[in-house]
Amino acid sequence: MLSRSIPVPTPIINPHAYSDTSSETGISITINNKWQAWRLLPGWKADGRDIGWAEAVGFLLLVLTLTPYIPKGSHIKVFRDNRGVVEGWWKGRSQNRPTNNVFRDIHIFTEEENVSVHT
Repeated sequence: MLSRSIPVPTPIINPHAYSDTSSETGISITINNKWQAWRLLPGWKADGRDIGWAEAVGFLLLVLTLTPYIPKGSHIKVFRDNRGVVEGWWKGRSQNRPTNNVFRDIHIFTEEENVSVHT
């Protein structure tokens, strides 16, 4: 006999966390009123990397920055403006292999830290 537990409502923490990427400027994250930015180095667009990959890296940096401050077992809400990354995260894959590698790293990290990320 198959059985499955009935999920209960899960509170989602909203730390007001955003990430954005510009192929001309770099990657930035904002959490509440604090921010951090990184420049993309010349030549970053190689080996299949594109703006979707850079957007996914911004997503990864946001998750890595937030996780130490979030209780284990929590569900967190983060905001992205790149539709390809958001929908790729929902589907569990992107059409771009380097972006999928970043998604894999996020999944591994969040599983190790016992945190769920919602976009």
